[in-house]
Amino acid sequence: MATVSNFSNVMKVVERGVKVGGAVVALVGPAIVYISDKARDHREYIRSLPTVPDVTGIDILKAEEIVKSNSLIPVRVLANPTKEYVHKPIGQVIKTRPRAKSKAEEKSVVKIYYIDESIMARCIELKDLYLKKKEEARLAYEQKKRELVGKIPKKKQEYLEVFD
Repeated sequence: MATVSNFSNVMKVVERGVKVGGAVVALVGPAIVYISDKARDHREYIRSLPTVPDVTGIDILKAEEIVKSNSLIPVRVLANPTKEYVHKPIGQVIKTRPRAKSKAEEKSVVKIYYIDESIMARCIELKDLYLKKKEEARLAYEQKKRELVGKIPKKKQEYLEVFD
């Protein structure tokens, strides 16, 4: 089990090794080269992977073609309804997973989230409910404000006599 004192001793050996001609560096050097080579190979591998295209805002059919042309497998997924999607056109891509411009394995699945008529109807319901709740909250606030203001006692105005 490594302890703080063991770590300190190792660091002293490393410092002494470097000071006495790099004996420790000679021992660690091949490991560093190996790790560096593996990291370089991995970076090259990642660069060689296809990039997930940015198909956000494009029609679902065209988006599928674009994803296929990048050696990826498109899968349609209905987006969860939110009030923010009310102004989006039906059949438009909302997002992809993995995200656009990220790297993915060849022949891996790319989920394409889009909106259809049923989702749009739910989005409209959510937006209406949000606006209704917002209006109800505003009215409740105004009512409470009137109640609280009504409870504040009105202070009599007092005038000081001015003497010449």
